Amino acid sequence: MVETIYELPETPAYHEDIPKLTQDDPVDADEVVNPLIQKVLENTHAVKKKLDGIQASKGQPDGIAGLDSSGKVPAAQLPEIDVSGSINAHNTSNAAHSDIRGLISKYKPQFFPVTIPATNAGVVGSVSGTFPACTANETTCIVDAAPTDASQDVFHECGFWLKSISPTGFTYTVDSNLTAAMTVYITVQEV
Repeated sequence: MVETIYELPETPAYHEDIPKLTQDDPVDADEVVNPLIQKVLENTHAVKKKLDGIQASKGQPDGIAGLDSSGKVPAAQLPEIDVSGSINAHNTSNAAHSDIRGLISKYKPQFFPVTIPATNAGVVGSVSGTFPACTANETTCIVDAAPTDASQDVFHECGFWLKSISPTGFTYTVDSNLTAAMTVYITVQEV
């Protein structure tokens, strides 16, 4: 017996009209079964060729609406972006970059090194300084204290607590005696 195989055309068609076999259909290989299988195979082959074409063109299938020949959306079809507020559509490039740098600077954390003098446990101490205006309102500012590398052990052993902060200074307390001065960073971030 000589086996014959289904032939796949070079440019396969995609068929949506594949009939469903029923119990009443005669089971004839040449008139019923083979034409049905041929259509299913052609559909698979058509999809495979389309996918191969997409991969070959770097993700740019033929006929996708809205893309140019290089696979990009033409500038005329890009959505307009609302740039109102601190940056507007009439800014020059330098002015826009300056506005962006200003916003980034405003919201990035600021670090202030301060020296905490030796003090006894439970005493509320204060340190004068100049801090951002947001420190007057804890809902607009995140404030924290952290030790320098050299002060880490002492900071944790004395139980340093930042109690309050304002634009002109802050108050703190320690849980155990601080026998020597230590340096801490006060971190302030506007929100």
